[in-house]
Amino acid sequence: MTTLRQGLRCRLSLATLGATVFIAAGAALNVFAATEGEHQNGNSKHAPLLPAGMDTVVIARVGNLDITAEEFLLSYEFGPAFVKKHGKPVERYLDFMINEKLLALDGYALGFAKDQEVATMLTEIEGDLATEELYRDDILSQVVIDEKELVQAIDKERIHLELKWLFAAGRADLAKYLAQLSQGAPFDTLFQQQLNDSVQIGNRSLATTRFRLEDSNPEMAQVVDTLSYGKVSPPIAAPDGFYLVKVTNKWTNAIMTQTEHAELKQAVLRALRQRQADALSDRYVNDLMRNQNPIINRRTFNILRALVGKTVLSPEKYQDWNLTGKLMSEAGPLDSLDMERYRNQTLVRLQNDNLLLGDFWTWYQARRAYIRFDSDSPQRFFASLKQMVWRSVRDKLLIDRARQRGLQERLTVRRQKQWWEEKLVYARMKQEMLDAIRLTEEQAKHFYQQKLRQYRDQTGMTLPYEKVTDQVRQDCYAEALARNLFRAVNVLKNKYPVQVNRAALEALPIEAAPDLKAFDLITAKKGGTFPRPATPTIDFDWKLWE
Repeated sequence: MTTLRQGLRCRLSLATLGATVFIAAGAALNVFAATEGEHQNGNSKHAPLLPAGMDTVVIARVGNLDITAEEFLLSYEFGPAFVKKHGKPVERYLDFMINEKLLALDGYALGFAKDQEVATMLTEIEGDLATEELYRDDILSQVVIDEKELVQAIDKERIHLELKWLFAAGRADLAKYLAQLSQGAPFDTLFQQQLNDSVQIGNRSLATTRFRLEDSNPEMAQVVDTLSYGKVSPPIAAPDGFYLVKVTNKWTNAIMTQTEHAELKQAVLRALRQRQADALSDRYVNDLMRNQNPIINRRTFNILRALVGKTVLSPEKYQDWNLTGKLMSEAGPLDSLDMERYRNQTLVRLQNDNLLLGDFWTWYQARRAYIRFDSDSPQRFFASLKQMVWRSVRDKLLIDRARQRGLQERLTVRRQKQWWEEKLVYARMKQEMLDAIRLTEEQAKHFYQQKLRQYRDQTGMTLPYEKVTDQVRQDCYAEALARNLFRAVNVLKNKYPVQVNRAALEALPIEAAPDLKAFDLITAKKGGTFPRPATPTIDFDWKLWE
């Protein structure tokens, strides 16, 4: 069975979570990297993306829960695409939102709002929302782009570049390429020799603009500035090896319409603001950490690495690395690896308030589904675990500062927190229904026989049950859950009153016609202190109702 946490993962990718706090400092506080000026009303100091007043317009009331125009528009914007292909997509989406609110009401009645996992996740989300306000107050408010900088950046964005490069993993390979080039070997010939099944042309070339290159790789941009057309650069050292770069094409977009220039100006301005905000947030987080002078307690860290290792490593690797044995030799005999025995031990000493092992464990458990440790070797595992500890310290310091200022009490935070609470309670109710489903092997095989056409290979041949057992059982559970949800929603519609403001719904600034070309995008909120979608949306599982 999936857990509540897994059910809310929403396909988020958290590849940056394992970066060190200082390398990832820009992302650490830059929680609105892609959505600067996000939906904000109430106490906000920044311009909103949504029309004013959307937070007060109620388009539906489900029992004592309101669906405002603001909540609906954001949910619809980031929600699954299948609804947008419906004949009446806006009305259909609202139907599914109402279904989730009805189930949430029943979850509240059962006390699921006080469920430990729901409460923990809601606390994490509230902290993340509060740090977004901190980012706006302390970072975005300091961003200023002058006209000269903007004009220079626009000029750079109009310069288009096409680059190719040779890659040398070590100095021996580099010396070989330099010798061949000096002897007259054509660059393009050496370039073609580097391509194979695993190295495509896109891995050794790039089409970009001077401004975007400066944004993504400042060092390479400086080198390219010194190159004339067709010349090969001196070796550029990088962590993975050396690069020999050649400018294969360079041209300037000299003719632009007024509309194109206005769009270009806005795009460049956003990028400049983001660049400056990233630099400011780097310094902000580094200063925050430095002022607290955090020091990891070695003995407690050794306990932690044994605890985490026991949960994420294979039994064979855990035994081979002898983590428990090393721990006992360094820390003295331990009766067990029971977390509760060490919860109150200091993991990181800080100037104001220490981080206890139990604090980290709570932080880790709330994010466990998203964290991947490097288990190639004991040393790499320990290093990646230490990075997670620093990450948790950073999160604690940011959230503590935001709470000390009372930012969690801002109207925009309280509104979004309420949306998330309702979503979490609904998800907990749904999990309860899923856990109640009992599936026998006979039922699964009967389902398989009825749905044989779903289980075919690329040639059209039916796959044997033994090869698709897991998929069949998953489909059985999904279909049974859909039936149970249908029955539950119909009962709840008689239990709780539902009122829809049709006039407000029709007045929403949204395209009401179906979009047959709509497709799903994986949207993730960059940075922040807690991995989550930017806003709650309806579940993709409602597609089974279509």
